[in-house]
Amino acid sequence: MFGLYELFEGTCRANMDKTAIASTKQLLAIENIEKNFGVKRLSEELRSLIALRKEYPEATLDFFAEKLGVSKSCINHRFRKIISIAEELSAANDAENENE
Repeated sequence: MFGLYELFEGTCRANMDKTAIASTKQLLAIENIEKNFGVKRLSEELRSLIALRKEYPEATLDFFAEKLGVSKSCINHRFRKIISIAEELSAANDAENENE
């Protein structure tokens, strides 16, 4: 049976893993956008968040929310938008490659 310390340690480790996975997904999306679309074409809000994610790859949503003076929910929404744009670009590239 797990003690309270082990349970807490496991929860912390799981949260760190979740943050690392999310960060990696966000950074891959950012790379895709930079390569295929250009960050300058995005809104200032998304560009600011992208710059911070690149500067602080291991940071949490709370960190970005504090830095940008918005809610954690807002940061989450912006990252979802970034990932959505990257997915649309990937789908367009896939379709283009199929037509060649």
